[in-house]
Amino acid sequence: VYVMPKISDVILVGSEELHVFDTPILLTREYSLSMEQRFIKRSIDVICSLILLVITSPLMLLTALAIKLYDGGPVLYKQVRCTIGQREFYIMKFRSMRTDAEKDGVARLAQKNDDRITPIGKVIRKCRLDELPQLINILRGDMSFIGPRPERPEIIAQYTEVMPEFAFRMKVKAGLAGFAQVYG
Repeated sequence: VYVMPKISDVILVGSEELHVFDTPILLTREYSLSMEQRFIKRSIDVICSLILLVITSPLMLLTALAIKLYDGGPVLYKQVRCTIGQREFYIMKFRSMRTDAEKDGVARLAQKNDDRITPIGKVIRKCRLDELPQLINILRGDMSFIGPRPERPEIIAQYTEVMPEFAFRMKVKAGLAGFAQVYG
């Protein structure tokens, strides 16, 4: 039997059992990485992002050229997202949508067969090439390779209204790949 734990189940795993008279009580303390673990994790992020930036630079150059030649618009797309402590940063991606995709100012997720996505955008999204500029976000320290995907502040607010535990995602640095990307 496989069980998908809720965030409360994960938090309780490291708890300490106490007894007050005849009532068992679980005491949980916030878990965090040690200084050494944080240094190693950051070192891996920096080294791997530098190596991948060098290796993928020809592919990134071709992608940027294809986007620019298609409609002459900007190659990169920057958007405010949140990371650890709900700190805002600009995530970078190759632009896969029309330049006027959100001209109405309303934040909305892309849908299947979204007409805002350009033909070049469909290809780079399918191959995940649009995500390559996030290696720069990792190098800057805004993101890590592993962690929950960063979300827009207004979407975080919407999700938190329905699922208050969504706020726990802000306890760690945002990542390029997280649980949902690994398990589909």
